[in-house]
Amino acid sequence: MRFKLFLILCFCFPVLSLSAQIPTIDKTEDSLQNELKTLSNQSISLQRDSLIIKILAEIFMSFPSKEIPKREFYNDSLRRFSAKSSWAKAQGYQLYISGFMHTFKGENTLAFNDIEKALLAFRKLKDKENYQKCAERLAVLMGRNMMIKPMTDSVLKRKYLKYITERLEEAKTKFAGTKLAGAYAGMGQFYLEGKDYKQSAKYYEQEVKYAHLNPNKNLKFFEYHSGLFYSKGLCILYQNPNDTEALKTVNQIIQICQTEKHNNYEKYLLLIMVHYMGNYYAEQKDYQNALRIGLIGQNIEEPPQMPFYTYLVDNVLAKAYKGLNQPVKALQYLEKVSDYQEKSGTQELTGNLAEWQLKYEDEKQKTQIKTLENEKLQTEANRQKWIRNFLIISLLMGCGLVFYFFKTNQQLKSKNREIEEALLKGQTIERKRVAQELHDNLSAKISGIRWRLEAIEPEFKVEKQRKIYESSVNALAEVYTDVRLIAHNLLPAELETKGLSVALQSLVKELNGLNKTDFSLNINETISRFQNKIEYEIFSIILELSNNILKHSQAKNALVSLETEKNTLKLVVSDNGIGIAEDSIKKGMGMSNLKSRVASLNGKMSVENREGVWVGVEVPVV
Repeated sequence: MRFKLFLILCFCFPVLSLSAQIPTIDKTEDSLQNELKTLSNQSISLQRDSLIIKILAEIFMSFPSKEIPKREFYNDSLRRFSAKSSWAKAQGYQLYISGFMHTFKGENTLAFNDIEKALLAFRKLKDKENYQKCAERLAVLMGRNMMIKPMTDSVLKRKYLKYITERLEEAKTKFAGTKLAGAYAGMGQFYLEGKDYKQSAKYYEQEVKYAHLNPNKNLKFFEYHSGLFYSKGLCILYQNPNDTEALKTVNQIIQICQTEKHNNYEKYLLLIMVHYMGNYYAEQKDYQNALRIGLIGQNIEEPPQMPFYTYLVDNVLAKAYKGLNQPVKALQYLEKVSDYQEKSGTQELTGNLAEWQLKYEDEKQKTQIKTLENEKLQTEANRQKWIRNFLIISLLMGCGLVFYFFKTNQQLKSKNREIEEALLKGQTIERKRVAQELHDNLSAKISGIRWRLEAIEPEFKVEKQRKIYESSVNALAEVYTDVRLIAHNLLPAELETKGLSVALQSLVKELNGLNKTDFSLNINETISRFQNKIEYEIFSIILELSNNILKHSQAKNALVSLETEKNTLKLVVSDNGIGIAEDSIKKGMGMSNLKSRVASLNGKMSVENREGVWVGVEVPVV
């Protein structure tokens, strides 16, 4: 069935534009696939192009959140078809679905970026209905990001407030109350995260007021009790921790969510309350209650299968066990929290001195190996010269003796190949060992040191001491993240098991997660597996050039292109940055290292330094 669907996508070429909205699911996967099959037999038209895109989006949205492989298949199908389509709304649909794909995989920052691009695309096309759906999804992602990472970035705060305000104003005029509850809740959360509890409570009171207008009884339950939890409970507790009525309201709503069934909405609300009440108790240093509330979230039957909700519970339990001085359990949950933050893109991934020291040691080791190889080759050359002279003198001794030396020469060449293969295997094993040490040993020790510093919670006499303490803890968090990133890039698992193409896709996703330069990847579909040495050196060249772009180019966009032509592998890495100095091209250590890598593959490299930097590499392959 999937092969037939792929044929449909390959032969359905783009047509013109048709009004259609982001889908609401009311059909099965089989019926939608039958519609695709019918459309493939029709002649090319405006309607067919738009309907194929809409149906692919509907099939994607029809799967449960845990069906990641199926969603990835249809997300990839939609991406391929939209890239060929001239329909004005195709890109908006593709970005919207891509944002959902990132959400299900726990990649919140990438999800936010794609949904925001979809929203701007629909705004430009004046498609208000799809724009509003994007705005609602964007509000959910903003809420999650605010729950993971404090709003310390003033630019991001202004962006969030702008989108949330626009959503509220649109809801007031267009929906006449039916979606006002959710819009008011978004404003309430923004001010809650900004610690303006009075203003937050006012917006949550409005959520309660308009909740009854929602025609969906399950969503009505969620909005009503959510508004009560914040306005009559949490916001009041933050202003007055001794308010017994506010605490009573919170406990009543928790009890309601544990007993009533509303199509999983009660579970979502309960997990959100676990997050906020667990953090509230931790801030009040009431770690026993923080643990109690965290265990409520952990013991939910059949919880939502999404990484974000698991993170909310793990974060509360980590804080509770830290406060109760139970280091083994605290460290267990701190690791999970850190892994999720890294994957979701809410931690900033930056290079540091350790990365460059590691690169220096790596290059030093390669130089030593190359020196030993040169000495070995020179010795071998002298031996070959002696053998050649001896053969000339002994030519008359007969064909048998000549044959003997010929066989000896062949064996030596075979031995050299074995030595080269063993050397590459040894380098791979050593990189694995170093990566494993960094990931399992060093990162665990750094995490433990950070936890111990955080667990001290000293009382400082002067502000300067507090700042030094906080900066030290934050520095350890950055070092921990950097070590994990370095360990991954020493020898990516995908490079060894799945090949160069898959490893580059993972690398570009990781680079784009830094939100500095937007990398695009163009890989010819005919690219397959190459020799281990070629794949490793090409990946290292791309990684070196990507680091240069991020650190020096100030580029907004960059391209990595890989294709094969006859027996040649062609690589292009380019950017639209400020370029580099001519002296760096001729004498810079980075360019010298790149040329050495290309030379080791018997390839050639060229550099153009005009509007940005263009680097081309050609390597012979079999």
